[in-house]
Amino acid sequence: MATPGRADACSRIGPVPHVIDDALVGVDRTPPTLPKPVVAQVSRHDGTGCTSSDSCGDFSAANITNLATDDMTVANRMGYRFAVVAGTLPAGLDLPTGVVDWTLPDGSLWLNWPGDGDDVDFTLELVAVDAAGNESSPQTVRVYDDTGACSIGRRNGFNGAALAIIVFALAIAKRRRRAS
Repeated sequence: MATPGRADACSRIGPVPHVIDDALVGVDRTPPTLPKPVVAQVSRHDGTGCTSSDSCGDFSAANITNLATDDMTVANRMGYRFAVVAGTLPAGLDLPTGVVDWTLPDGSLWLNWPGDGDDVDFTLELVAVDAAGNESSPQTVRVYDDTGACSIGRRNGFNGAALAIIVFALAIAKRRRRAS
């Protein structure tokens, strides 16, 4: 998993440490609401020509949606703590330790890892943490996809829109990092 850096076409968004806003501690006492997260898409990107040919190489990504809302913290400033509760993470997917900001402006997040050929089946527990440090109740989400073979019309082929979202998110993360 890559961390934020240059916004090249094949850069992938990664987590940044969640920062508690001291001005909100004690003022915001309402914890975020975390509904049941949903895996909206598992994308496979084959940089050798199965899906497209480019310099990104092979990688897979899972888009998780239906994440936390809060009365005072906007979606892309919400922090999350992750734990694996079932299954095995794909090789190369290293979950961050501690609480991190990892969401896009729309409040979704992308997990990404190298390779595009292995089956994926693991369950994460997520806890949302708002800017005041209030924590949601934990929720679980199962990330599941069997790969099948490289084929035309593959159900979960990586598309250009998903890559554009990742690149846009990197630009936002870079701007946020400069502002801090």
